[in-house]
Amino acid sequence: MGDHVGTFYARSMFLIGPNLPHNWLSNLGQEQVCHGRDLIVQIQPAWLQGLIQLCPEFGEILHLIEDAANGVEFHGPSLEMLCHQMEDLELSDPAERVSKLIALLVNLAQVPRNVLCQPWNPRSSKAEESRVIDQVMQSLLSSDLKMIKQAEIAHRVKISPSAFSRLFQQATGGTFTSFVRRLRISRACNLLMTTKDPISVISAESGFSNLSNFNRVFLKEKGVTPRRYRREAEQSIQASI
Repeated sequence: MGDHVGTFYARSMFLIGPNLPHNWLSNLGQEQVCHGRDLIVQIQPAWLQGLIQLCPEFGEILHLIEDAANGVEFHGPSLEMLCHQMEDLELSDPAERVSKLIALLVNLAQVPRNVLCQPWNPRSSKAEESRVIDQVMQSLLSSDLKMIKQAEIAHRVKISPSAFSRLFQQATGGTFTSFVRRLRISRACNLLMTTKDPISVISAESGFSNLSNFNRVFLKEKGVTPRRYRREAEQSIQASI
């Protein structure tokens, strides 16, 4: 999402503002399908802004909309209840759905949330540029992280390396190199949580050429070492059982 790369789980909940590039990838086999993986509600920004102008009581939603421009993820003990509220929208009749949507937005504005990516300037909004960026993201997310090279990705989408660099930065707010670095760290986090592989093996599987560089970059991105990240993840999983 923008320049953010992270992991989503069952019952994760996000709010994404307009024109913010985003993509989701599940570790599924070629013929495997995960039914009901996503539940999406699309809201016209103009409708929300009009609602706030007509009803100042909903002013707290305004801050939520401002944060959503850079993508937000919700968390906290109320998340399960909010997920049920969102599921209930699907079963409601159209008139009832409007009031329930407003109630959901008010509740979302009151729970803890993390803003996920850096401020993004949507200069790359032309249809052809958007298509190229989508193609780039699909290519990145399906590539071997050890083999990703900017020149090869640019060649796949049939634009020059310099034009690709400018377009990617306009679309994501960051450089190709920093995005790939975050992608590799995200891959490492997933392996640390889901496998018992040695950290040296995870470093190589995530696309890092040496272990010391992996440890340094991981600490910078996550604020903890890979070993501590794994230990805290294990403790968190045990506490939730």
